[in-house]
Amino acid sequence: SQLEQDSWMAKKFASLVEPSQWKITKFETTPPVGIQPSTLLSSIELLDVSQMSSYIIAYANGPFAFLESSYTSTLSGKVRPLRFYGTAEAVPYAQFALDTMVKIMPIYEQMFDIEFPLPKLDIFAVLTIYIVIEGGMENWGMIICRTQYLLHDPTTNDIQNQQSIASMVGHEVAHMWFGDITTMEWWDNLYLNEGNIHCCQPIILAKPTSLRPQASLRWVWPEWKSDAEFLGSSFFRARQLDAKLSSHPVEVECPDADSILQIFDALSYAKAASVLRMLSSHVGEDLFLKGVSTYLKKHLYKNAVTKDLWEGIQGSTGLDIPKIMDSWIKEMGYPVLTVTEKEGGIDIRQDRFLETGPPADKDNVTVW
Repeated sequence: SQLEQDSWMAKKFASLVEPSQWKITKFETTPPVGIQPSTLLSSIELLDVSQMSSYIIAYANGPFAFLESSYTSTLSGKVRPLRFYGTAEAVPYAQFALDTMVKIMPIYEQMFDIEFPLPKLDIFAVLTIYIVIEGGMENWGMIICRTQYLLHDPTTNDIQNQQSIASMVGHEVAHMWFGDITTMEWWDNLYLNEGNIHCCQPIILAKPTSLRPQASLRWVWPEWKSDAEFLGSSFFRARQLDAKLSSHPVEVECPDADSILQIFDALSYAKAASVLRMLSSHVGEDLFLKGVSTYLKKHLYKNAVTKDLWEGIQGSTGLDIPKIMDSWIKEMGYPVLTVTEKEGGIDIRQDRFLETGPPADKDNVTVW
C-alpha cells in the first residue's frame, strides 16, 4: 500500500495489524499500541521519522522469505542491515541484487557526503506494480521492484541480466537521496529525481571519481563500460524524441496529479540525464558532484526546484549555471550547428534540429 503526494510532509503514520506468522517490512517498529497482539494477530506502529514526503510511504505484509546482508558506512562506521524480500521461490535468485546493494550503498554515501539516515534498507520483489512505469518504486527504506528486474540465476553467466539488475537496483537506491532525502516540489521538476540519478549512475557502475578517494576504491564494474553505454541507453533515445515537434521541455508543466504519468518519458529521464552529464563535463565531474552534494545537504528533508540545484552547482564552480542551463531544461529541442568558411574566419549558425527538416521560424526561436 502507498500514499501519493510529493509535497505533503509528515512525521507520524498509522498502526497496522497483521497475522503474526507473516513478516513485515517498513521503517521501524515500536511496541504495539491500541490493539493487543495474540497468537494470530500482531500490531505494529511506525516510529516518528524525519520529515518526509507522503508518496514514499509504503508497507508490505505477507508470508515472505528474505535474504540478509549488511554494509558498513564509510562516513560513520555504522553497520546497516540490507534485506531482499520476496516469495520463497524468488529468494534463491536474489543474491546478485542484494550484493549490488552492499556494493553501492557506501559509494553513494561517499559521493554525496550524506549518510543514509534510516536504520535499514529493504528491497522487495513483487510481480506487478501498477503505478510505476520503469519497474521500481523508491519507498523510503523499502524499495519495491518487479521480480523480473531483480532475479538472477547464479548457475548462469548472464551478463546482460546482471547489468539490468544492477541498473535497476542502482537507480532505486540512488532515489534514497534524490527523491527521498530531497524531494521535488511538484511533478514539473520530476527530472530532479530521475535525471540526476541517470546522470550519476554510470559514475557509480563504471569509473572512479577523485572527489572522494574512498569511493574511487569501490567502483564496481568497469568492464561493463557503463559510461559509454549511456550513449545508447539515454543520449540517442532522448535525441530521437526531442527531434519531434511534439517534444516538451525537461521541466514540463504538470497541472494536476492526473497528468503525472504523461511526463514519465525519455525527456524527463534521458534528456535530463544527458544535459546534466553535459554540464558535468563542462564544469568538471568533481565540482559537479560537489555542487550536487551541496544541493542535497541544503534541502535535507525538504522540497526543491530547479534553481536550488543550480545554486548548489554554481556555488562549487563560480559559474552562472542558470545562464548555461535554463534553455536546455526549460525549452524543448536541441541545436544543430552549421559552420560556413569565409575569408578571415568562419560563420556559425545555430538552428533547432527537427527530424522533419529545417524548422519554421516560429519553431526556431531558442538560443542554446
